[in-house]
Amino acid sequence: MAQITKHGFIFLFDRVTGTPLFPIEERPVPQQALPGEKPWPTQPFPTLPEPFARQSFTMADITRISPEAHQEMSEKFRTIRHAEMFTPPSKEGSWIFPGFDGGGEWGGAAVDPESGILYVNSTELPWSLTMIDVAENKTGTSARAKGHAVYNKHCLSCHGPELQGNGSSFPALKEIGKKYNAGQLRSIIANGRNMMPSFKHLSEAEKEPLLAFLLNMEGKDAARQAKPVEQPKEPESAEALVPFAMTGYNRFLDKDGYPGIQPPWGTLNAVDLNSGKLLWKVPWVNSKR
Repeated sequence: MAQITKHGFIFLFDRVTGTPLFPIEERPVPQQALPGEKPWPTQPFPTLPEPFARQSFTMADITRISPEAHQEMSEKFRTIRHAEMFTPPSKEGSWIFPGFDGGGEWGGAAVDPESGILYVNSTELPWSLTMIDVAENKTGTSARAKGHAVYNKHCLSCHGPELQGNGSSFPALKEIGKKYNAGQLRSIIANGRNMMPSFKHLSEAEKEPLLAFLLNMEGKDAARQAKPVEQPKEPESAEALVPFAMTGYNRFLDKDGYPGIQPPWGTLNAVDLNSGKLLWKVPWVNSKR
């Protein structure tokens, strides 16, 4: 059994006994963590098969598509402190590489059972992960203050702490009231749209203040526009009490939308599962870009 990962690893096991076919080493990993968190001291690293994706990202890897782009992305790179694999989330920031959508992709890999060769495509684009304090947004009794807490819990990771989105995949919500009224927003929240999944599971006690926050109005006005069905207020969940949130899924892209890392940005790879060796690697075009 072969298991690919988002880091570009391949773990290979006997499908009957579960025994690794190549040694797996537990290696120390960074321990810088948010207050109250204790990372596990090691992570498993397969000694073979060889990784099918790049696993480190340094200044030497910054794009050179143009002098201007190199300077722009070098400055962005310096704003994130940690670049080592398995660095825990922090307020100083860390790089996720090959990326949230990098390494092995959803389509998985394919194996030729006669040759024992595994074929897998990989995307290589850094994303930044930075945490912020949100405890101050969870205080207050107004509908908008409560809605801010709901936003931090369910929306901030995509649309950002300032509701500005990321300019590409996740739209800005700063002045969403100019485009949609409360009823239309309620429908989008319930049914999803484009990349956004449905949030039908949100209770009325969460939807009403969220609408108030997004539309910059008090809850009764938002509720009156959207005509919600009244439900009992639910107690605050343990998840809502977490004092940190991520600032969003931030791709490392230049002003023209090109990856800020030198190519290849995607590869097709062939790995010999008998020897564990990478046989060949060729660039490929990812249509999602």
